[in-house]
Amino acid sequence: MEKINKNAVVGDKVRSYALRALDEEAYDIDNGDCTHAEIAEAVVSVAMALVGRGLNRDLVVAPTSVSVVALGYNWKAKSGRTQSWVSCSGTGSTGIGRSVCPIISDPLDIDYDEVKTLVEMMNEAWFLMLDAQEHYDM
Repeated sequence: MEKINKNAVVGDKVRSYALRALDEEAYDIDNGDCTHAEIAEAVVSVAMALVGRGLNRDLVVAPTSVSVVALGYNWKAKSGRTQSWVSCSGTGSTGIGRSVCPIISDPLDIDYDEVKTLVEMMNEAWFLMLDAQEHYDM
């Protein structure tokens, strides 16, 4: 069985779709502190963490939550069948973006809508984390 190149199947596709989503819509996370390329790399980091290898070395969605550090924040994510979430933690606060569908359904066939949803969830988590941080600092 030929081993699938995870970066080519997941990373490159997610990067391309994330850049497209960032170019098509305005997001709070795109506030000028980071470039579109840096934000897209953060999206890739979360997506790559969500995709692991199964027993027979094929690509599968991680059955547990995953953690990565990107853009200077701690991100956690879980892609579930009926509930998914992404959290963003900074200094003293955390925000969570939620969805009622999987973030990634099939690692071998990630589509634009899934990546756009991940960008939106990360944006929501980041925004809520900053909002909570502002209230905490008052």
